[in-house]
Amino acid sequence: MFGLLAALQLMLAPIVAVTPVLAVEGIDGGVAHVGLLFDLYSAGGVLQFVTTRAAAHGIGVRVLVSAPLALMLGSATAASVLDDMVSAAFLMVSFGFGVASIGTLINAEINRRSTSRSGISTSRHSRSSCR
Repeated sequence: MFGLLAALQLMLAPIVAVTPVLAVEGIDGGVAHVGLLFDLYSAGGVLQFVTTRAAAHGIGVRVLVSAPLALMLGSATAASVLDDMVSAAFLMVSFGFGVASIGTLINAEINRRSTSRSGISTSRHSRSSCR
């Protein structure tokens, strides 16, 4: 299941990265500020430490994936309704944060599950070798 999510993440990441830029092209002056908006997208990616820290405190992956998705959808709605550069900037930061956070969380969950499976198989092997 998580292998499928990782593959889906790799396929959708370029689409998700370009979507906010296409959304702000309709905003007055949006094309002129694409460089600034991509900087904001990168700055949003740096904020993934928030979800990494929350995961370390034991908050579930489903909650941590749902929160960035809700933020991304909310900011996309605000950008389409307000149609100004402030909402476009918030859109880019939220998309950068969401894409980076979701990618980090999926990779961490894949690693955690593969580590727990390998730990189970080695403990069974060590029990049988002790007999």
